[in-house]
Amino acid sequence: MNLPFDIHGVATAIAQRLLFSAVGGTLLAAAVWFLLQLFPKRDSRTNFAVWFSTLLATALLPILSFYRESKPVGSAGSHAALTVSTSVAWYIFVAWATVALASLARVILATFQVRRLRANAVSVNMESLPADIRVLIEKAQKSRPISVLVSESLEVPTAIGFRNPAVIFPAWMLESTPAEELKYILLHELAHLRRRDDWTNLAQKVLKAVLFFLPSVWWIERRLSLDREMACDDAVLAHSGTPRRYAECLAHVAERSFLRRQLALAQAAVGRVRQLTERVTMILDPDRPRATQLWKPAIPLVMV
Repeated sequence: MNLPFDIHGVATAIAQRLLFSAVGGTLLAAAVWFLLQLFPKRDSRTNFAVWFSTLLATALLPILSFYRESKPVGSAGSHAALTVSTSVAWYIFVAWATVALASLARVILATFQVRRLRANAVSVNMESLPADIRVLIEKAQKSRPISVLVSESLEVPTAIGFRNPAVIFPAWMLESTPAEELKYILLHELAHLRRRDDWTNLAQKVLKAVLFFLPSVWWIERRLSLDREMACDDAVLAHSGTPRRYAECLAHVAERSFLRRQLALAQAAVGRVRQLTERVTMILDPDRPRATQLWKPAIPLVMV
C-alpha cells in the first residue's frame, strides 16, 4: 500500500526539529535567565511576560528551523542543523508522538472537567453578598461577562474562564468566611480573569504537552504558575494594601481546604504547599518590587 506521503521522511524531519528544539530551547532559556539577572528588581507581571514569551519562542523554534532550511542559500543549498538516521528518527518520532498525544488527551479531558464543574455550579444570590463585594463584581463585569457561582464539589475558590468566565466559591466559604477575607479571594480570582490567565494557562499546558522532552519547558511552566499567582497577589495588595491580613487569609483558606489538588485548567487562590509558601514570603516582604509597566516592552524584546 502506497502512502500519499513519505512517512519516514516526515518522521526524520520532525525528529531533526525536535532535537533542534532541545538544544535551541535550552540555550534560549539559559540566555533569558542570564539577562534577567541584570535586572533584579522585577515585578511578577514582568517575570510572567518574559517567561511566557520565552515559552512561545521555544515553540516557534522548529518552525523557524524549517523556514531556514527551506530557503536556498547560494548554489550549495541549505542543510539541516542536525541530522539523524532514518531508523533512529522513526523511533524518536513514535516516542514523541505517543507521549505528546497522551498529554494532549489529558489537557482535553481537563477542559471537559472544567465545563462539567461550571455546569454543576449554581449562581450566588448577589443580594446576600456585602455591598463592596457586589461593587467589585459589577466593575469586573464591565470588561468581561463574569458569573459568580457556588459549588459543593470544590474545596477552594476557583476562577474558570474561556467562553463563560466565572468565579466559583466552595459552599463552605460563603457560609463561614468573614467579608474581608471573601473580598481578598474575590479580588485574586477576578485578577486571573482580567489577565486572561485562562487562555495563557491553556496555551502553557498545550505547549508543555508537545514539548515535554525539554527540561527548560518544565522549569518555565513551574515559573509561570508561580508568577501568575504572584501577579494576582499584587493586584490584591494594590487594592487593599494589607499584606499581613491577606497572607493570613491565604493561610486560613489553605488550612480549611487541606491544599487538595485542583483542576489543571482552573486557577485557585491556593495550590501547592511550596508555591503558597513562596507567595506568602513575597507578600510579607516589604522590599518586594511593585507593579510596573516593564512587562509591555519585555514581550517584543524576548521574541526578537
